[in-house]
Amino acid sequence: MQSTELTTRWEAIAGSPLRSRVLASILRRGAWPRVAPFGKVNGRWDLRGLRIGRQKPGKAAGFSRIGKLHGDVSTIFKRVLIADVDLSYSDLSNLTWSDCTVTNSVFANAILSGSTFERSRFSRVSFENADLSETLLDSLASEGGSVFEDVCFVGANLRRGGYGSPMIRRCNFSYADLTDVDFDGGRFEDSVFSGEVCSVSFRIKSSQSSVECPSWRREQPQVSTNEMLRVDFANANLRSVVFDRVDLRKCELPHDENHIIIRNPYQVLFAVKHQVSQAWQEPMRSVAIRYLDYIFLDPESLYGRKPDLTRADQPINLVHREDLRDLVGTSAGDDLCNLIVRECCRLTSSTESDRR
Repeated sequence: MQSTELTTRWEAIAGSPLRSRVLASILRRGAWPRVAPFGKVNGRWDLRGLRIGRQKPGKAAGFSRIGKLHGDVSTIFKRVLIADVDLSYSDLSNLTWSDCTVTNSVFANAILSGSTFERSRFSRVSFENADLSETLLDSLASEGGSVFEDVCFVGANLRRGGYGSPMIRRCNFSYADLTDVDFDGGRFEDSVFSGEVCSVSFRIKSSQSSVECPSWRREQPQVSTNEMLRVDFANANLRSVVFDRVDLRKCELPHDENHIIIRNPYQVLFAVKHQVSQAWQEPMRSVAIRYLDYIFLDPESLYGRKPDLTRADQPINLVHREDLRDLVGTSAGDDLCNLIVRECCRLTSSTESDRR
């Protein structure tokens, strides 16, 4: 059945306002209807093509995650259970889902753009090729955080999304559009990234949280980095990706000529900065030093403020050769890459000699 047929069939049953009845049933019972008008498909209730998305209030253009926390999108579903449902090709855009549980369900090619999920749990769910652009998959206003387990985001549009501090376990982000996604303080385990990963941020905590640290860290004040566990980046192209105080030691990283894996970032930073200061001429010297401060330290350092913990304190950092070329030009970028690689090799050799 074509996607247009999936949508129009909702209007074809004796002219009844079927979508309104389904929505009313959800709000009244707190669960998706157990008896769907179209039976089941592949063992799941067939709600494909359902259109209950809301018109986004205000300006169509522009996106403010903070604004959404102040009521730009009304809460529609609260403590709703979604189980064994197929919502492929549905329009569920600009809705807020609060304290919901979603399990064994499919949202393939669905539209969920502009939505917010608060303290919700997703298990065995597929968002393959779905539109999740400008979506908060874990509201910054929520306590506790959402959980995503065994979720497929393959080919999904996640552009300009935010995450707060969710738990992300056994999820597949292969070939998803992750442009300008801020995973904030998301905790990752056994997940996969493949294809282009461009302008993405991973952090120790939510960058826009008013709380000193996420709730899951309040009981672990000794933890100084956000540890990623067995996350596979081996087949990803990591362009302009920020790992802000994230521990990558248990991750599979890409090993090719474009990615430079930097161990002992703090030592590498100051050794390379010293060499640039001594040998380079202006204006490239200032540009290079400024960029090194950005990738190794923290954006705060660019404004004269020294954070208590910087990216240089994390065990491993990673730089893409093309990012350096884009900033300072091909020739200077290659020179800077060579300095970083040389210093990494020197420190590795020195460490191995000390062990002997």
